[in-house]
Amino acid sequence: MRSSSVFFLVLLLSSLVAFFAQLLIDFTTVNIASSSIVLVTSILISAYIVRTDAIQTDPLSTFAIFGFAVTTQIGALLIQSFSWTSLVSDLRQPLETFATLFLYFIVALVAHIMFRQFKNNRGYRPSTISAFLERLELYQAPSTNILWIMGWLGVMSMIFGRGDAVGSKIWDGFKFLAYAPFVIPIHLKIIGEAYCNAKKEYLFLLAWFLLITLFGILIGSRSTILTGIMNVALIYFLALLRNNFIVSIKQISKFILRASLLFVLIIPLVEPITNASIAIQISRFLPGYRLDNFIATYNNTYVIEKYVALASMAKERSAYDETYIKNTLLQRFVETKFHDNALYFASKLSEGNINTLESKTIDLLLGAFPQPILDFCKIDVDKFTLKFSMGDYLAYLSSGIPLGGFRTGSIFAQGQALFGLFFIPMYFGICMVLFNLMSLLTRREKAFILISTPGMLMMWQLFISGITAESLHQTFNFIFRNFFQMLIIYLVIYWICRMFVSRVSIENHDAPIVRI
Repeated sequence: MRSSSVFFLVLLLSSLVAFFAQLLIDFTTVNIASSSIVLVTSILISAYIVRTDAIQTDPLSTFAIFGFAVTTQIGALLIQSFSWTSLVSDLRQPLETFATLFLYFIVALVAHIMFRQFKNNRGYRPSTISAFLERLELYQAPSTNILWIMGWLGVMSMIFGRGDAVGSKIWDGFKFLAYAPFVIPIHLKIIGEAYCNAKKEYLFLLAWFLLITLFGILIGSRSTILTGIMNVALIYFLALLRNNFIVSIKQISKFILRASLLFVLIIPLVEPITNASIAIQISRFLPGYRLDNFIATYNNTYVIEKYVALASMAKERSAYDETYIKNTLLQRFVETKFHDNALYFASKLSEGNINTLESKTIDLLLGAFPQPILDFCKIDVDKFTLKFSMGDYLAYLSSGIPLGGFRTGSIFAQGQALFGLFFIPMYFGICMVLFNLMSLLTRREKAFILISTPGMLMMWQLFISGITAESLHQTFNFIFRNFFQMLIIYLVIYWICRMFVSRVSIENHDAPIVRI
C-alpha cells in the first residue's frame, strides 16, 4: 500500500468516525446535513489526490486545494467531534456556510483539473517566465550562509517593519525571510552531508527558534511563532505524500504505534501551549515590558481563566464574535467561523449597502498600489481611510458594528454580495491565475518536480489561504504585487549574497537542486 493512500485512508476513516460522532452529539437536520457535506468533501479531496498524479505534477496548487478543504471544512468536523461539540455550534448560518464552502471547493477542483489539462496539452516546455526564473537560479538550493543572512534580514524587518512610514512598509516586505533558516533541514535531508555540518546547523536552528519565539512574544504575534514550525512540518508532510513509497502492514502497525505514543506524549503539552498562546494575547494589552507581562500572565492561571471567561461573556453580549473552536491553539487551523460571519453579514446588506460596498471595494483595489503611482496617475484614494478589513466593513454596513477591529472577512461573501452567481466563474478564473503563479515556484527536472526555496517559505500561507482570502483586494494584491515582490526580494538578496559569501560553496557543490 502506498504511503499517500495510507494517509488518506486514515483521513477518510477519521472523517467517517467524526461524522457518526456528530449523529450522537446533535441529531438535528442542520447538523446532519452540514456533517454530510464535509464528509463528501473529505471523500472527494482524498480520491482526487490518491487517484490522480496531481500531487506529483502540481504539488503546491494541489496542496492549496487540500489546505482549503481542511481549514474550512474537514478540520472543523474532526476537531469539533473530538471535543464532543456539535459541528454547527456557534455558527450563525451553518448549512449555508458549509454549502457555500463546498460549492467553491468544487469550483477550485474543476479549475485545477482544467489547469492540469492545459498544461499537459502544452507539454513539458517551461513558460517564458519560468525559464527566466530558472536563469536567475530561483530553483537552486542556497547555501546555509545565504539562508542565515536572509533570516537576519527577516528578523530586522520585524523590528523596523512596523508602522505606516514608507521605510516601515519597505521593511515589511522582508518579513518572510525570517523563516529562511528553517528550510536548512529540508536541503540537508535531500542533498546530504555535503550541504552543511548537521550538528552545528541544528544547534543554531534551536537558538533561532527561541529567538523567533521571543520576537513573537515581544510583538504579541502568535502567528510569528507558528509560521516557521508549520512551514517545516508541511514541507515534510508534502514530501511524504509525494514520495509515495510502498508501506507494508508491519510498517503501518509500527507507524500507528509510534503515532499513538506521540499523541499520548503531546496531550499533556496542549494545555501549557494553549495557556502560552492566551498569555501572548493578553500581554498585548498590558502596559510595560511585554516579556515580563507574558511570564507573569503565563504563571497566573487565574488571569488566564478569567480572560477566557470574560471572552465567553463578551461573546454572549456582542453582535460580533469569532468563537467556534474552543481551543485557542487549534482554532488557528480552522477558518470556518470567519466565512460564516462574513457570509451572514453579507446576506443582510441592502441594495444601498451593496452600492457602498462596490465603491469601497474599488478604493481598496486601487489602494493596493504604492502612493507614488496613485499620485502620478492622479487617482484620489486616501489610504489612511482604508485601515480596516473586509470583515470589519461587512459587519459595519449590515449591523453598524464600528470599524477598526480588523475582523477576518471572506472573499466568497464579498464576491457574492457584489456579483451574485457571476462570482462563480470569476472565482474559477481567480483559481486559474493562482494555480499558474504557484507553478512558477516549481520546476520540472527529468522525473521530478522541484519546489523552490520561496515555494517552501510560502508553504503555510498556501495551505491556510492559497486559494482563498480575506477579501478581493487581498487576492488582487497578492496576484499583482506581493507574489512578484517576494520573488524580487528573494532573488536580489540571493544574488548579492552569492557574489560575496557563497562563491566557494557554490563552486564546490554546484549549487545542488532541491528534489522535494
